[in-house]
Amino acid sequence: MTPREIDLATLRTWPAAVTEERNGWFLLASGGVTGRVNAAWPLAWDGGDVEGAIDAVEAWYAARSLPARFKLTERAIFPPDLPNALARRGYTPVSPTLIMTAPITARAGEPEVSLSPTPPSAFDAIIRETSADGAEYDERLSIALRAPQPAAFAMLAREGRTQAIGMCAAAGALAGVFLMRTAP
Repeated sequence: MTPREIDLATLRTWPAAVTEERNGWFLLASGGVTGRVNAAWPLAWDGGDVEGAIDAVEAWYAARSLPARFKLTERAIFPPDLPNALARRGYTPVSPTLIMTAPITARAGEPEVSLSPTPPSAFDAIIRETSADGAEYDERLSIALRAPQPAAFAMLAREGRTQAIGMCAAAGALAGVFLMRTAP
């Protein structure tokens, strides 16, 4: 899998409320709280003038009263000189993210985890407890509910209390894992 293929699968499995493609770039907007679904993903390049494309992205986000953000994935940025163009405009990296891949395997002796196609109430409670505020909770839950099927919501409970949660949504041969949380 290439970084671009992983990003395209992520766009499908952790969907923004609004997604628009321009010149091979994907412009995403949701509630404006979290980064990934409120950023431009420059995964291909069909345009000509990079500076004009950045201007268009900034105008697109301004029209939604959101700051312009760019999600740059190493070895998946197009055009390749985009980071330099953004740096000249004062953009700086904010939240570096490590993308990890692994085959899915079951292991003997792992604690039992319950799976559900929809988020159970205990799952919802942990998202609420671990969100900075109601806006973050609303945005993350709405994204999870837009995830395509097949999706699964996982919970680990011990002594009658949910200890950890996570969700997974499939896109072809890939599955994205999101909302990994432990109870406070």
